[in-house]
Amino acid sequence: MILITTSRRPTQLIRTLCNDLSRVFPNSLRINRGKLNFEGIIDKALVIKADRLIIIEKWKGGFGKIKLYTILPEVNQFYPIIYLSSVKTQTDLGYRKTIHKKLAITVQQDTSKNINRLAHAFSKFFKLPIEKMQKGLPFKASIHISNLKKCSMKIAITMPPFIKEVGPILLVKKLLWANMKNLMQT
Repeated sequence: MILITTSRRPTQLIRTLCNDLSRVFPNSLRINRGKLNFEGIIDKALVIKADRLIIIEKWKGGFGKIKLYTILPEVNQFYPIIYLSSVKTQTDLGYRKTIHKKLAITVQQDTSKNINRLAHAFSKFFKLPIEKMQKGLPFKASIHISNLKKCSMKIAITMPPFIKEVGPILLVKKLLWANMKNLMQT
């Protein structure tokens, strides 16, 4: 199970994004963080038997960043940390429904190494298969990752796979693949 929550004092957009993600990802639950510290969130996750955690945070007053954690057997940061440049919610796109049935990760045929690396990380974290774009996929929806010129990449929930964007759509500013403090100490 995946627990989805926010940082303290989230913006309305961050709350809406959390709701959208809980409607998309299979076996997920969104909770209000309230005054819980990180340890409190982990305790809550253990109570509901969640093995993964997504925290969506404000970042420099902007759209935010997404941090992924694995909880069992111990709490570990799961990389990358995703810094967002903008977000379109399901409400923005006029589609507000639960999707999470037969979901896959799709990428274009000729993608960058960074997109392939993100697709494999998502596959491992969300426990979903990676599929190349082709007609006749047996999935109802997909997390589609593609290149963009203005920013690093776009992550869009599409239904049917890679055809119609139903949201949320995340425009990624950058990905952080390792803890910089740990890299400087070695």
